[in-house]
Amino acid sequence: MKKTLLALAVAAALPAAAHAQSSIVLYGIVDGAIEYANENANTSSSQLGKSGFRVSSSVGTGTRLGVRGSENLGGGLSAIFQIEHRFNLDTGDTAGGNIFLLPGQTNSTLNNKFWNGASWAGLRGGWGQVTLGRQYTPLYDVVAPADFSAYMYYNNWQGSQGDSFGGTVGSSAPIGPTRTDNSIKYVSPSFGGLTVYATYAFGENYYGNTPNNTTTGQIGSDLTGTQDMWGIGAGWKMGGLYIGGGYQDYSNKPYWYSGTSGTASSTVYKNVWAATASYNFGGFGLSLGYSKSEFDQAFYNYATTVRTNFKPAVENILLSAFVNLGPGKLILNAYQTEFKGWYGSATAPLRNDSGLQLGLAYQWPLSNRTALYAAFGMNDMSINQTTTAVNKLDDRQRYAVGLTHRF
Repeated sequence: MKKTLLALAVAAALPAAAHAQSSIVLYGIVDGAIEYANENANTSSSQLGKSGFRVSSSVGTGTRLGVRGSENLGGGLSAIFQIEHRFNLDTGDTAGGNIFLLPGQTNSTLNNKFWNGASWAGLRGGWGQVTLGRQYTPLYDVVAPADFSAYMYYNNWQGSQGDSFGGTVGSSAPIGPTRTDNSIKYVSPSFGGLTVYATYAFGENYYGNTPNNTTTGQIGSDLTGTQDMWGIGAGWKMGGLYIGGGYQDYSNKPYWYSGTSGTASSTVYKNVWAATASYNFGGFGLSLGYSKSEFDQAFYNYATTVRTNFKPAVENILLSAFVNLGPGKLILNAYQTEFKGWYGSATAPLRNDSGLQLGLAYQWPLSNRTALYAAFGMNDMSINQTTTAVNKLDDRQRYAVGLTHRF
């Protein structure tokens, strides 16, 4: 009798549970390391030109805390969302995202982009998914499967961890900016292993303001552009083979500040494209890729009121490889960077130089959620070389031993 009553109670509860059909997941990553940097790699004011050890956050991967969820709306349709906060494990400070000044402000040290990792909501169905908010770009998505480090450790293809100079001017990554605000994004279902990604990001009526949202002393507000961005990419996977590529375009234009003598200059991001192919053999894998970022660089001479424009670019030849070794995995990421057409002034060109970015890591999993790692990063770049350590990009070296835990 008791078993019958219990079964009836469970059966009565099932319809309510079926109607809910929603899930909320709290997740995160904590990553900390003991890191050594040589004198050329230390550029902060307190460690300028000094080698030494320190406790660092996110050498392996970005430390974060996030919430994601979905609700079944019926008919194959679901509501989905994700919000994610990035922070530094060693200090607790917010990491990533930009500092935005309110109108009238001239200086701020506050990073007020709290949900700096992700902040979006949308709908998903058999036709794919559409989301709105702050989210990854198409190139981020299509290049990711070819980076065997999964965008981790020094000098990965995303270029966000450690010390990377894939796009020293205007972008820190070989694949360009990796997130967009105010964006609408579409991700298709898989068609025989092919997935398509498309994004349009609105500049939010950006007109007549410089990037810090002030209007002080600007010349030619019509030159700032709309700040809109659009991008498209696709990735095809069949067994161990992966091929991906895409293009992103930014409607930026150079801007200048007023003055009475000399010259002023600005450099803005225009577009980036990338293509890659890789094969994972199981115990080892190899990826090759290419990316190119183009910029608008402009100079304004106050005495002659003459504007001079150049079209510089940054090209990268990309390599990623891994091999299973002992209990863990050895991962190599590298890219050769070529600077094309960069100028130091309206009349004095810089060298069109090149440099090698190298990242080597050994990843040793202790469980499904926890791993130890040892990593090395090196940057050998002489472009814009000066005698001051803060601008010395040649022979920067970093070493780290760390722990990554996922929950």
